Amino acid sequence: MATLKKTDSDKPTKKFMPGSSGNPYFPFARKGNVLLGVRLQSITSGAFYGADDTTYFTLRLRSAPEAGLFADEDKAKTVVKLQANPPNLWDAWPEVVWEKKDNTRASTTVGVFERGMFKSKDPAALKTLLSAIGEGKLADKFVDHLVGLAGEKNLICRRSELKAFLDDGFKPVIERVVEDIKKQEAFAEHVQAHVGTVSMHAALIKKVFGDKAVDPEAEQHAEAEIADIEGGQE
Repeated sequence: MATLKKTDSDKPTKKFMPGSSGNPYFPFARKGNVLLGVRLQSITSGAFYGADDTTYFTLRLRSAPEAGLFADEDKAKTVVKLQANPPNLWDAWPEVVWEKKDNTRASTTVGVFERGMFKSKDPAALKTLLSAIGEGKLADKFVDHLVGLAGEKNLICRRSELKAFLDDGFKPVIERVVEDIKKQEAFAEHVQAHVGTVSMHAALIKKVFGDKAVDPEAEQHAEAEIADIEGGQE
């Protein structure tokens, strides 16, 4: 995993930018008095956009005033790097195509379609998705794009810190894909071993899924919750 040159602070940032709807953003770049932050937004079936057999992962970007968030760090600097304040919140990051712009924030969404389906009942489709997003691959892909948008010289954190933030957010989703693959493979194996044998449905399901077995409505509700990581755009 590549590591970018350290910024003025050797310590990873633990501070977050507030969002309009209360969802915090991880600040990873700065130009003068303007910060650029990111948060996980949603996971959607690509079929919604006409891209069958894919899954769409999105992040929300936000450009907003620094507003003293790093005042203590600025005071502690022995060498002050002078940087002009951008004319506004959106032109600060010319590589970004903004969806919303005003004097309090500029925001937009970045996303990537990956082959494979999160809600698929086919282990092969789940494995395809896992091969695309597992082992930090999805986070690495987003980090490359975000660094390109912000410019390496404007980063206020290490690349590894930004990746760790994204990895933490994607971790529950990836773990669920792995768990679903195991369940479906176990179920298929059990069914193949009992083809032609009459059995109780409840006993069959519990044999594979154990106490975690759920009814279809509960399963759909759980999937819906995971599909929208934070809820809302702001």
